[in-house]
Amino acid sequence: MFVLLYHESISPWKAVAAIGIAAGLVLAGVSYSKYLKNKNNKITPDSLQKWTRIGRIKKLIIYPVKSCPGIEVESAKVGQLGLQGDNLEFLRDRIFLIVDSKGNFQTLRQFPTLTLIRVNVTEIGVEFTAPGYDTLILTNDLLKSGQLKLRPCRIFTDRLKSVTDCGDEVGIWLDKYLGQTGLRLVYHQSSVTHRNREIKSIDMPYLTHKDFGSFQDETSYMIMTEESIQHFNENLLKPLTYTRFRPSILMDEVAEPLAEENWTYIRISDKESGPILKTAILCVRCKVTTVDTETGKFEKDGEPLISGLKVQRSLKNDELAKLAKLKPILGVHFGLFDGEGKIIKVGDPVYAALK
Repeated sequence: MFVLLYHESISPWKAVAAIGIAAGLVLAGVSYSKYLKNKNNKITPDSLQKWTRIGRIKKLIIYPVKSCPGIEVESAKVGQLGLQGDNLEFLRDRIFLIVDSKGNFQTLRQFPTLTLIRVNVTEIGVEFTAPGYDTLILTNDLLKSGQLKLRPCRIFTDRLKSVTDCGDEVGIWLDKYLGQTGLRLVYHQSSVTHRNREIKSIDMPYLTHKDFGSFQDETSYMIMTEESIQHFNENLLKPLTYTRFRPSILMDEVAEPLAEENWTYIRISDKESGPILKTAILCVRCKVTTVDTETGKFEKDGEPLISGLKVQRSLKNDELAKLAKLKPILGVHFGLFDGEGKIIKVGDPVYAALK
């Protein structure tokens, strides 16, 4: 049975967050009232025993610099902060962030041409390449030198007290490319999250601070399926690929579109010992998806946000289905529940905890 968490004082965004909570609890075999009492403390990996295959991993994508294109990898480690490359220290998800002179985060929302920067991580360092500009290399030696200064920054309502400023050279390169002054690149040097946003259990009861990553918008993982993208495309004149939606894990071989909205716990690779991810909140789509990744310009017609409201869902509750129409939703944010450091690969099976 679903529990409705929406009333007049809750914003549409918060109401949409509640949809994923109610839907997801059904598949885990956990009632909402029971969950509020346990708050994840009494749910252990061993208590999640009935795993059913729901699909497989089609792509693993790591975005070292927030708002720049991702890097597809064949395998990756799972960690609290997100996906990590097997062998390269700085091939980690969204550990670099562009900020202005006041430390405020800057993304595709402000600079759509960030999508044209190519980021590559090598044994030497992090390479930045853009059309018409020389390649800049932020070396591993500099990042690990201990000579870089610490500074605060802000991402949404989170104020991080201490991140690493990556220096003048990359800052000047970004200024020139984006036509600005005072831009800086910062690095999340900690292995644990510094995000400190307030969580109100009535709004997002399935979200915990452990779900937060480094500089991701919401949590350390965003999962979506190829089936959902194709379903989404049915309302669009111009079909889109996963690059518009920036998932860290793209799945396929899923029984139906939008099935991910009904998963609570998923296990990857091995249903006996693979890492477990836990749903946190549905992914409400924003202006970032309207950036054409080939031109670096915003779509004039506002797509795919407009058509996103027309997507048909199979939520088995009429009231919740109505709430889902308040915001364009595609994909689900997850956090790591168990299995720090374990490796997952493209082609791995994915299982969900069912009743």
